[in-house]
Amino acid sequence: MQPPKYYLLFIVLIFANCTPKTVQKIPNSDGIQIENPVVLLPETEEEPYQILPEITLQPKNQVIASLKTTPCYGKCPVYEIKFLASQYVTWRGHANTSRIGFYEARMDGKMLEEITKRAESLGLFDLEEMYPEQGEFLEDYPAVVTHIYSGEREKRIVNIYDAPDAVRIFEEYLIESTKKLTWNEIDEVD
Repeated sequence: MQPPKYYLLFIVLIFANCTPKTVQKIPNSDGIQIENPVVLLPETEEEPYQILPEITLQPKNQVIASLKTTPCYGKCPVYEIKFLASQYVTWRGHANTSRIGFYEARMDGKMLEEITKRAESLGLFDLEEMYPEQGEFLEDYPAVVTHIYSGEREKRIVNIYDAPDAVRIFEEYLIESTKKLTWNEIDEVD
């Protein structure tokens, strides 16, 4: 019995796509090896060409930082704030907060830079992921979940209680930064 002619083509395509990819490296004018560069050709013959690093753009809806509070049996505020690469901030208020519903505000690019710089300077990427470290939960105790993304590094910290000052300072910084923004209520989109 002879295999179908498309069967052999399928096998060849699989092996062709499984070959290891090579990383192209070219030195720039400073002699630094640039991986997968973008080469800008000169507009005139007198100008030298430029070698730039490959540009990786963040998706516009990429979350750079977020803060979420969880409910308790009392009057704890329950909301979630997201700082997006698109320079928008979203607020989803669930209970016991001045803004209930879905809101959006615009921020400047400096604010995004400041957020990541603050996280770096406070050493958040080197901290534990949960406080208290033993994970002892107290019933009716709200938590604050903070998420930060900076380049290749990402960190999520759950603060129930007993977190280091750096975590509490960053939480307060994110909350305070939202007070400067002009919020617009948005219809909820599923």
